[in-house]
Amino acid sequence: MLATITTPRIMLIGGGAVAEIADVMAKLGCSKPLLVTDPFMRDSGKVAHVTDVLAEANIRWSMFADTVPEPTDDVIIRGAEIINQGNFDCVIALGGGSPIDTAKAMTLLAHGGGSIRDYKVPYQ
Repeated sequence: MLATITTPRIMLIGGGAVAEIADVMAKLGCSKPLLVTDPFMRDSGKVAHVTDVLAEANIRWSMFADTVPEPTDDVIIRGAEIINQGNFDCVIALGGGSPIDTAKAMTLLAHGGGSIRDYKVPYQ
């Protein structure tokens, strides 16, 4: 299976990064984000900093907060289905490695189709 994926990878890091999210989305032509995070980030109120900025910019968003350490096929499949059903034009990962990896895999599967295992490099 051959797939070409072009992603404008932008990682905002540091103080004040959250305040730039709406501007970055506008530059990319995005207006309907899916936030991908984990239960801790959601429940701790950390994600509220981002959703407040999006609300101030009149950007409607949805959240997928079911990421787990070492993302499973089931979580990735569920996330890909949400991307396709919601017709999102961008994905914003919030948190550490697992939410970021989950967001990338969900997006790949949502747009490339097949099984997530189809994208795994064969062991040699």
